[in-house]
Amino acid sequence: MKTARVSLSESRDSDSVSLLISIMVRFPQIGTVKIDSKKQVLWLNFMLAQSVTAEEIENFQQQMVNSLRAYHHITRQSPTVCRIETKQPYERFCLLSIGRDLSSLTKDELSLIITLLSEHFRDRILLDESEMIAEVIDEIGIPDDFIDSILESVKYQPTPKNLTALRENGRVLVFSK
Repeated sequence: MKTARVSLSESRDSDSVSLLISIMVRFPQIGTVKIDSKKQVLWLNFMLAQSVTAEEIENFQQQMVNSLRAYHHITRQSPTVCRIETKQPYERFCLLSIGRDLSSLTKDELSLIITLLSEHFRDRILLDESEMIAEVIDEIGIPDDFIDSILESVKYQPTPKNLTALRENGRVLVFSK
């Protein structure tokens, strides 16, 4: 009988890749998700179909900061990284990025972020409404605790590589940088 040897690095990468895929499948509002391995920060990138005024961004940032403070107070967590950045490279397009440290991030917090963003920017968020993604979600149904369990694994065994996940034609692709 042959036994396969899996290195610790491969195990870390596998957990990180699973995390990115799970997040992308569970939250279709996210355009791309990245792990900065050096800083151990997860970046959620959202694409908005219109430009966003400075006032709208400021209002959203204030709402997000207040909501996350309340959430962290209730859960007794102290995040080390919580950043919101925006870029408007084109007149009718805005990229909104939210960065959170992996050491204190939870699936419930991800859900809170998505809910706040969806409520604030409503129909401006570009979604992957691919039938394939919808079918996968319906078929496999990602359990609520699955993302949390992978997050726990990644917290204690950080990935040594920068990883980026994105959607293309109904598939989630993960790249290493």
